[in-house]
Parts: sequence; C-alpha cells; structure tokens
Amino acid sequence: MTRHGPTACYVANLPDGVKRSEIEDLFESYKGSNCRVEDVSFKRGGYCFVELGVEQHAQESVDKLDRMMFHGNVITVQISHGGQAGANRGGAGGGRGGVSERP
Repeated sequence: MTRHGPTACYVANLPDGVKRSEIEDLFESYKGSNCRVEDVSFKRGGYCFVELGVEQHAQESVDKLDRMMFHGNVITVQISHGGQAGANRGGAGGGRGGVSERP
C-alpha cells in the first residue's frame, strides 16, 4: 500500500474516464520541466493522489489548481494528509477498505 504525505496532492471531483496522462499533463503544464509527476493513484469515487516528490511543488499545485475547471468539473486539490491508502480509519461505521486503482 502507498503512503501519501506532504509531497502528494489529493485531487477530488474528477470526471469519469479521466486518464493518468491527463492528470500528469494538468500538473506538469503549469510548472514545465521543474515539476515531475512521480505517481498517480486513482481511487473509486472520482479522486486520486498525485505524488510530486517535492513538498514545494505539491503546495504550488494546490495554489494553482484548487477549484480549477477540469473537463467540466471543478476539482479540489489539497495536500495529502498522509495515512495509508485503503487503510481502515476506524470510527463509527468503519473504513472503506478494498479501494483499488483504475486501469
């Protein structure tokens, strides 16, 4: 399982059928060669995590891309708060285990 932290962004409200290459292009387009997307992990429910590898690039992504229109949806881009993908967070009703990546 992947651990996400301050070098990763949580991206929500993605349109159905969005491709990894489109997410990479979105993040890399505003920074050019200074920003490299290391990984994109899609999750059920229209969100993904984008690993940038550098905390400053992640924060700049939030500043530039949060609330942006992307393929007809206003997306949310936030710094990942860490934790383990697919982990049971506990609390009333339990977690949402069994989350898998999109093909």
